[in-house]
Amino acid sequence: WTWECWGTDTLGAYQTCGDVWRVWTEGALVEGVGQKVPLQMVERQWGAKKIVGIKKGSHQRWRPTGDTNVPKKWHQFIAIVDRIQLEIEQGKSSTEAIATLDKMRGNDSLPRFFVTHLQVKKGKRMADSDGTIEAASVKQTQSDVPS
Repeated sequence: WTWECWGTDTLGAYQTCGDVWRVWTEGALVEGVGQKVPLQMVERQWGAKKIVGIKKGSHQRWRPTGDTNVPKKWHQFIAIVDRIQLEIEQGKSSTEAIATLDKMRGNDSLPRFFVTHLQVKKGKRMADSDGTIEAASVKQTQSDVPS
């Protein structure tokens, strides 16, 4: 039930990386009702936790495991959040980080941006420390992105 109330939409429901970030940090707007709590708060409280005692495995208290669409939605959503957080850790403000990702995205939809820039392929890393992103077998840096 928690996922139905607080869970993410598919990436196609968001127009920009900023929309994803707002849902993470401020909460999604519910037309005519108000605003949900920020997903970072829900994840902090109910997200994957180590099993007490053996410190192995995890239990996702709020994301159901029986629905195959839920892990996909969450993985795509959190990949954008993680990339914004990486940009912030490298010294950018959240506004600058979002602008960087949206510039990289160009005219692509968020689902397409995820596939071409953020999807982690087996044996690949999401980003090197110099900000280089690996997508499939092509490396792209910010300087390769058209202005």
